[in-house]
Amino acid sequence: MRIFKVAALTVALVGFALPQTASATDVEVKFSPRIQENLATLDRVEKKREVFFRKYREEGANRIPNSTLNVTRFSRTEFGTERLIPEVDNFSVAALAEAMATYSLAQVKGHDDANTLVVEIDEFFASNYSVAKFKSFNTRMSGRVSLVDSAGKTIASEKVSTAIVPQFTGTLSYTGSEYAFLDQSRNVRMAPVLASFLRKGIEKLYPDADVPGPIFLRE
Repeated sequence: MRIFKVAALTVALVGFALPQTASATDVEVKFSPRIQENLATLDRVEKKREVFFRKYREEGANRIPNSTLNVTRFSRTEFGTERLIPEVDNFSVAALAEAMATYSLAQVKGHDDANTLVVEIDEFFASNYSVAKFKSFNTRMSGRVSLVDSAGKTIASEKVSTAIVPQFTGTLSYTGSEYAFLDQSRNVRMAPVLASFLRKGIEKLYPDADVPGPIFLRE
């Protein structure tokens, strides 16, 4: 597995800063060989969709919407990917995983910032994904999350396997603590299931934590 490491003090390099109350944390994200070998393709697909989404507030990077209604409708919503990576030029799968893991961990009050959160993503599938080898009957992600101390010793480790159980909000102007996505995005993007995966994994390591997960807005 290739390792991507990011320190919370330098996350601004991907266009994201932690809340001022957060402690400095370290995060390592590892992708399985299957994902790593296809990372350039995943980056291309995900970034193209992200650029389109930020312009039109719809999913579907290969078409032009007939209306800009969604732009007005969701103008006050803070979407999850924009919370984490404000500048779309900095968007990639690795940057998203790093930023989301760092932000989510920062919400854990009991975290010892001398420890590193290691996130291993083994499998990812989405039911309507545009890359055939990552398309399956349901949207899911599996892997492992671990805490490693400053000496490199693993002090806690949990397997994680999750599918999205959607939670919806009735507001079109969502600015709450969860990661907001359009319902359209649920089965065509990696970010929603990644949010579910990280919430489940970090809350296994810290049972008293309340970590952000995905929340969906209907058109």
